[in-house]
Amino acid sequence: MSDPPQTSLSPHNSLPCILSPTPETTAHSPMTPNSNPQQFTFVIDEEAPKRVHSHTQSDTTKLKWESMSDAEVWIRQQESSSCISFSVRENRPNKKGVGSWTVKRILVCSRGAAGGQYSKYQKKHNWVRKKPNKFTACKCRLTLTVFPDRVEGLYYPNHNHPTGDENARFVSIPEATRKEIEAMLRLGIDPNKVLDHVHRKIYDEDHVDQLSSTQVSRNDFITRQDIRRIEKTIEMEIIRLSKQDGASLLRWVENLKAAGHFVLLKACNEPAPSDTTIQLDPSAFILIIQTRYQAQCWEQHGGRFGAIDARDRWGHGIPCAWMISSNATEETISFMLSSISTRFSNVVPEFFMSDKDQAQLNAIKRYFPGSTILLCWWHVLHAWQSHFSITHYPELWVLLKKWVRMSDSVEFWEAWDSIKAMAPASVVAYLETEWLPSDTLKQWSAMYRTERTIFQACDTNMLVEAWHHLLKGKFMQGKRNRRLDHLIYLLVKEVMPYFIARHHKQIHGFEGPDLEVQARRKIESLAQQIPLDDIQESEGPENTFLVRSQSNRNVFYNIDLDTYDCSCPSFPQLSLCKHIFAVQLHFSEICEPIPVSHLDITSPDTFESNGEVSTSLPLPESTITAHNSKRDLIASLSGVISKITGTPSDSLDIAAMQNFRMSIEQFSQTLTPVDDRSFIPNKKAVAPNQKSWTETAEVMGLLKVKGKRKTAHTDPYSGGERSGKRAKKDAHSAAPSASEPVLSSSQHPSSQMLIPDGAPNTQSTSNNEAQLVPINPVPQINVNTNSVHPLFPLTHSILPPSNSLHFDAHTFDMTNLSRLNALKQKQLYELCRVHGVPASGTNATIAANLHRKALGDV
Repeated sequence: MSDPPQTSLSPHNSLPCILSPTPETTAHSPMTPNSNPQQFTFVIDEEAPKRVHSHTQSDTTKLKWESMSDAEVWIRQQESSSCISFSVRENRPNKKGVGSWTVKRILVCSRGAAGGQYSKYQKKHNWVRKKPNKFTACKCRLTLTVFPDRVEGLYYPNHNHPTGDENARFVSIPEATRKEIEAMLRLGIDPNKVLDHVHRKIYDEDHVDQLSSTQVSRNDFITRQDIRRIEKTIEMEIIRLSKQDGASLLRWVENLKAAGHFVLLKACNEPAPSDTTIQLDPSAFILIIQTRYQAQCWEQHGGRFGAIDARDRWGHGIPCAWMISSNATEETISFMLSSISTRFSNVVPEFFMSDKDQAQLNAIKRYFPGSTILLCWWHVLHAWQSHFSITHYPELWVLLKKWVRMSDSVEFWEAWDSIKAMAPASVVAYLETEWLPSDTLKQWSAMYRTERTIFQACDTNMLVEAWHHLLKGKFMQGKRNRRLDHLIYLLVKEVMPYFIARHHKQIHGFEGPDLEVQARRKIESLAQQIPLDDIQESEGPENTFLVRSQSNRNVFYNIDLDTYDCSCPSFPQLSLCKHIFAVQLHFSEICEPIPVSHLDITSPDTFESNGEVSTSLPLPESTITAHNSKRDLIASLSGVISKITGTPSDSLDIAAMQNFRMSIEQFSQTLTPVDDRSFIPNKKAVAPNQKSWTETAEVMGLLKVKGKRKTAHTDPYSGGERSGKRAKKDAHSAAPSASEPVLSSSQHPSSQMLIPDGAPNTQSTSNNEAQLVPINPVPQINVNTNSVHPLFPLTHSILPPSNSLHFDAHTFDMTNLSRLNALKQKQLYELCRVHGVPASGTNATIAANLHRKALGDV
């Protein structure tokens, strides 16, 4: 039977004990103060801590609760009402068994001493702090004695510092609030939303009047940094499995293997695997990961198209394996491809897409010799435009973009003759050497891309670029990755659920029909536009027809309904075309077409086989046994540690402990310590992204930007770079056109000619400069008469009018500053536009910028 209610009073305050249970609180519903609490006033004596060194009966208050949960509720009420916080100083179990109590817990004010020795650290700098030192040697103390049927407390409430609102800045975040924040973060709620929830929108305009009228709560001052600290503790639990990146990586590898994923690791301090003949760099770091779902996708879609990722029936890509390596040499890429080809010997991609990286091409040819290698058109055109100036050769650039897409061989080689006629000699030589050899031509020309299905109709590796953008923008949030374990967590725990969810939506129609159904719908629509007059029955075998092309009226395509074949270039994409469908519509007695309305999401009778999806390869028996043994050993050691901690020292067997310690030491000597410096590549020391662009740019190898920002290069194939970066001298600017007027020697003024007053003197100028200085004609002179003017003898020619003088901004000599200063503003603007110089400031400033540009180019 419990004791009767008691109330013990102190001289300075009244503190009733808790007689009945208070509603419990959880991490999701932090405890709020009682609606009608008794208010206590603490009389603070500034000299009390100096006078009092021991607690007397008059300074303490005896309390009693029915359970420990009731005591914790009372503690939270005190912390909330007085804006203070308690820290646990000691948990003392009843080891000797004297008395009926089990545990004593001693709590002290967080501004007092929580235990331990204070270091004799001497401050080196007298920094100005926003908040003064928290420690005031406060003597407030609460001792809880836990009995089987009750909890008794001895409370010394006197503080040597102000409480309430003035003490809010020294109070730590309540434990209930921490648990609530942690629970929301584990659910994936955005940290900013979590912060708004904790603040209860008290900083909105509608609630700003309540800030001065309500009691201050420590939750009101929680910042984004506090949320981030709690978020880091979660990361330490689920992402950073060890403090060192290398040790954490090993645990990730072990966990992924235990989950059935394929993982292959070669550390920097390990030799190449014995089962490979590839000569890997001994110091290379290689980590290959292929999850179970990735293996299924590779087996299902990899046979059609491969470009680091595979392409599904909706035209979307999915990374079918990841490799994190310290280099991208041919040997490293070969090591990955050999691993994939060994696991899936039945999957051979018909096409591989690359950007003409020779290391990739050689590795693909070695391990997938039956695959056709295609080059990305974007990278092909990007390489071409870097060898000449597209602004000076616009017609050549337009023709090259058409040339790469020409599927007719006659048209292709005729276009090549036109290219040779208009392109600089260096560009022609570059194309002939690098891009027109037979093996290379087959990799990029559309002449060799005609027999592909609709699921293989991809001419760029933008799927890979889109994946990189998704990884860096969505999952990494534009931040630099600094640890391997964090990257592995993103790939396995966030990226893969994203792709699985997207595929699930595609299968159930949330992303619309797949590529085949879309193409069939388009074919049915176009077939209805072909009239019966454009279809003729062939004189050949039965059920053969001739259908006129709708784009070229002089072309007919052969249709054979028995073999279900058409000679048009669109037929291989789907094994169906609008010409066959039109014949079926107009001659339904021979073959009635199936309306595409019967197909909603995907075609069950697809024209190609997807292959069977098999489960991932089982783990070796030795791996499973080692993993289970390690888990059991850790559990056993944890149990031993717990028992040793709870056993009194005088009850332990010294000899048994020494034998156990020697066994542990012998076992630890067989373990290889993990050292990040030898296990993984050396990290680059990059400062955080806070006012550190100089250091970041230096590490990333970027040049310092001088002056104003240059003109943006917005051509789709420029990649933000200026065209002609690798061009020879003859490809920087175009030669003068034959249509441009060229002044003959009889039209140029003689060097001995007298210049009218007010006209600039051109006696000492070069031919280029003489063409750039317009001279106004003398209006009194009639060129068609034979009159003699005293200033212009008949033996000399008359200058043509100024509007006939040709100003060429591409060939103008900008190294002569005096001639630049003589130009008009319009001519200076034209020079700025051509050479990419900012046209701002006075004419003299623009001329000086152009002059510096010319000297820099030279």
